Amino acid sequence: MNESPLKGPAAAAFSPVAVLGVGRAGAAMVAQMRAAGVPAEACCSVFSRHAGETSPAETGVLALAACALEAFSAAPATTLAALDPGLAEAVRRTCTGRQWVLVLTGLGGRTGSALAPLVAADARQSCRRVIAFATLPGAEEGGERGRRGRRALAGLSGASAGVFCLAHDQLPDATEAPGPLTAMFELPGQLLAAAAHGVWRMLTATPFIRLHADELCQHLKGAACRTFAAVDATGTDRAQVAVQKLLAHPLLASGSVLRGTKVVVSVAGGADLSRADVRQVVQGVEGAAEGVRVVLSAATTPEMTGRLGITLFARSDAPGADEAPEEDSAGAAATRFVPGNELSGAPPLGTRTQSQTTEGARIETSAPTTRRRATRSPQQAQLPLELLQRGRFEKSEPTIHNGENLDLPTYIRHGITLN
Repeated sequence: MNESPLKGPAAAAFSPVAVLGVGRAGAAMVAQMRAAGVPAEACCSVFSRHAGETSPAETGVLALAACALEAFSAAPATTLAALDPGLAEAVRRTCTGRQWVLVLTGLGGRTGSALAPLVAADARQSCRRVIAFATLPGAEEGGERGRRGRRALAGLSGASAGVFCLAHDQLPDATEAPGPLTAMFELPGQLLAAAAHGVWRMLTATPFIRLHADELCQHLKGAACRTFAAVDATGTDRAQVAVQKLLAHPLLASGSVLRGTKVVVSVAGGADLSRADVRQVVQGVEGAAEGVRVVLSAATTPEMTGRLGITLFARSDAPGADEAPEEDSAGAAATRFVPGNELSGAPPLGTRTQSQTTEGARIETSAPTTRRRATRSPQQAQLPLELLQRGRFEKSEPTIHNGENLDLPTYIRHGITLN
């Protein structure tokens, strides 16, 4: 099946992030990332070979025989090894030793929809943090492709820490403009590949404002992310130009879609990246719409000298959007401190229960919870009624012992609540 076997990664250039492309759309996105500087040893693409087509000679590209997918359609495999042991071994070899895996694919067709969930699940066995990037069919592509794409997206979401997705008809200004049909299908993949490259750069560059691994996964958790952008700029005013290009991105609608959202912003630059550049980017994003809250990550890499790159994705914080009701059962998720150095591979810190956490500590739960309003403990109050008829002792002094009025009932003096 693999007519051009993968080469083992070189130790000196080993990347902490692997990139896997599934299907023709995924392979095209991986090729765009490689052209942008992602090393070849970190990349692997797989797609089905059409009849009469020769296998590509490029290293890291696997051509899956058409008969394998025909057998898959008749009896869907539950694991990648059951479908093709050679492909499973190639995926395992590419992902071994990585801290993150990016899976790029186009859903709705045959190869991407069938293989992408299996590839993501197999990659997660070698690297527990998998982020997926997927295109979805538009309404004009027919109901069958749409249903197939949605089923594959559900499987891909279950095997990934987070999913970035973009439908072919999500860009009305681009898709409704006159022009070749191929442009409508290529643009979503290009935007996703740019976002994937921005995420790859965020995870591989040397951070000086770090976004911890578990915190990033928490921001990716939930429904698929559909608001994202990645831009680069050069020159002395690169920060200002980058913000302008960011707000002109077709998915941001001049920043209006960011209103009331929490936005993850990653700034990447070279050794000449200044604090003023970072401040200008943050102020530009916060000023784009009302209620924007920025979660900042900033890093440097020698390849970015003279340039500045911004990668952004936003998630809505609407009540109930990404939260689940709190459970009182003993099996509720435990609260734990966020590891401070998981991107560098260091072991996580110990866990603590909710009752053991101290005020002011930054905590994160493995299952989202909702806050409960603090309530006062019930107290028994004395009604404004004459409780006792004292008769001839009406005018006598009350019986006081140890500061207590013994003429009052015991349940009132001791604050006991009566059922």
